Amino acid sequence: FSSGDVDLPQLFALAGTRDVMALLHELTPHMDAMVKARTIDALRRQVDFVHLLHLQQAVVEMVCQTAGRELTTLKHLIDETGDFYNLHKLVFCDLAPALSEKVLHHIETEARAAQDLHRNRQEKSTVNGSGVSGTAAAALPRKILSDIDDTLYSSGGRFPAGVDRRFPRKQLYPGVLALYRELDSEQDPESAAASAQHAMEDSGGAAAA
Repeated sequence: FSSGDVDLPQLFALAGTRDVMALLHELTPHMDAMVKARTIDALRRQVDFVHLLHLQQAVVEMVCQTAGRELTTLKHLIDETGDFYNLHKLVFCDLAPALSEKVLHHIETEARAAQDLHRNRQEKSTVNGSGVSGTAAAALPRKILSDIDDTLYSSGGRFPAGVDRRFPRKQLYPGVLALYRELDSEQDPESAAASAQHAMEDSGGAAAA
């Protein structure tokens, strides 16, 4: 499943049987975030995914067997397919209610664990009198979801992108990059670097469009 030469959506369309899902169950603990993301994307693109619980259960298992930063990476990868097959659609539209609740509970549990870990590190820094700076004692990672047209830059009023005619098309709004930099400034270095890479990829795709 890790080979980029394998057409996973086509593979599951032809052989997405319960036996294959049982094999996925055995392989899931050995998958990294990238392989899980590719497999989840392929499964959810099946025509009857919303009606086939054994496919949904395989997806939920892959998400719920992922924790910590690996879960953060998996969520980012699910969101970066380049179309509407994002995490929101998966959780709130594609999964059966009980399975959706299971995923949401897992995400919430991991988020609370990350908050507790961060809080404990800050408390230890205070007790030890280490005087850790704001950068070293970094805030919890945050993910900013932002539109592009009429948010990052003007659409020039061109339909269907947007309605703002105050600025030329694709002109950046004054101060918007400073705002994004400020939002990034309190993140830990790894998360900030990832956010910067995502922004570069997004702006590159927008420019190409």
